[in-house]
Amino acid sequence: MHLILFVGVFLLVSFVAVEAGVISSPFARVKLIATRQGVAVIRGAVGPGSRQLIDDIFRSNGVATGFITVSSRDKVRFSRGIPHRIRQQLRNVILL
Repeated sequence: MHLILFVGVFLLVSFVAVEAGVISSPFARVKLIATRQGVAVIRGAVGPGSRQLIDDIFRSNGVATGFITVSSRDKVRFSRGIPHRIRQQLRNVILL
């Protein structure tokens, strides 16, 4: 009984953390990580031009770190460190 309750609470907290942009989804088909050195594709694939555009958008807006994930249904999620004002621009580049 305690194990079931623990697993349920763990799954709920994990879901909330993914939705809030605190952690990335483990089920994402594409995962990009931004570091001070640039953007790295951790899972999946994006075109080299798209990766460069994302890197340029991050640099011009002062984004040093963060992540972007894309689900199998093309739902794009961002970490909390990525400003809302550039998210639509990033979606447009990623979903080309």
